[in-house]
Amino acid sequence: MFSPVGNACRLQHHPHTGNDGTEQSSGGVAADAKKSRALTIAEAAGIDGLRDIPAEVYERGMVEAARLNRPLPSILGDISGPGLAVTGYIAPPPGFTPSAALGLGLLSWLSTPPTQPPARFTTRIVVWLPAEATVSPEAAASWMDSEFRAAVFRAMNLTDLVERPGVFRPLLGPESHFTDWARPDCPAKTEGRREAYDPACSGTLKVMLSDQTAAHLPTLRPPPDALGISSTARGPTPVYPATSGMFRDWLKQRENLRALARELPRVFVIYLPPTPTELPVVLQGQDEWRFIAPQP
Repeated sequence: MFSPVGNACRLQHHPHTGNDGTEQSSGGVAADAKKSRALTIAEAAGIDGLRDIPAEVYERGMVEAARLNRPLPSILGDISGPGLAVTGYIAPPPGFTPSAALGLGLLSWLSTPPTQPPARFTTRIVVWLPAEATVSPEAAASWMDSEFRAAVFRAMNLTDLVERPGVFRPLLGPESHFTDWARPDCPAKTEGRREAYDPACSGTLKVMLSDQTAAHLPTLRPPPDALGISSTARGPTPVYPATSGMFRDWLKQRENLRALARELPRVFVIYLPPTPTELPVVLQGQDEWRFIAPQP
């Protein structure tokens, strides 16, 4: 059930209406009373072009969606009127299907789309690094990689993986060495193969720290108060998981990303873009924040 509470719409994971409560101030960017928590966090994470849906429009849309058995985004497009332009806010940009838009934010380690869509139409994972992880780019990269990988393993219920060396042999160019995470009974595949893993039971998973982030590590900012985390954290830092094998497709599924958010520390935030059947959402731990304007 969705319930507009306070300055956000919080989706409870159990079928009852929750209380937004009062988070301890982080001492970071103060919340704007006219914006939802989702919008405040998204803007702090560098995701521009989003806006809140008026609470009365959202509530009317929920009623109509249930009555007509139609997806909420299509209902909102019908009832919002041209002044609110909800349709343009919800729909992916021309040339990008919802499935493609979902995967583009999780940068592939093999290819990059020729034209990047606006940030609000791509999946984004960002983190505000704890103080101990900001002392150097190496510390930041190591902390991000360890925390993200451990959360993925928990979300995928992988408790018996083994670490082994692997070799990736592209069709052109030099080979590269990597860590292959595999189930104990997964056969090694390294000789004469372009992909040196079995996607059914092994793959690579490593979080990269971009050169740009490394260069600007000392200038990262405190988190917004809306996150409710320590004011000593610094960000936002984009999370770039380099994946292959069994991890790649798993990380492209919206429900899997919801499971991942519940396993990640609350300094991580996952933004899921809109689709024809779902509104955009900000995931933080057990919470899902919707872009619903606060009621006066």
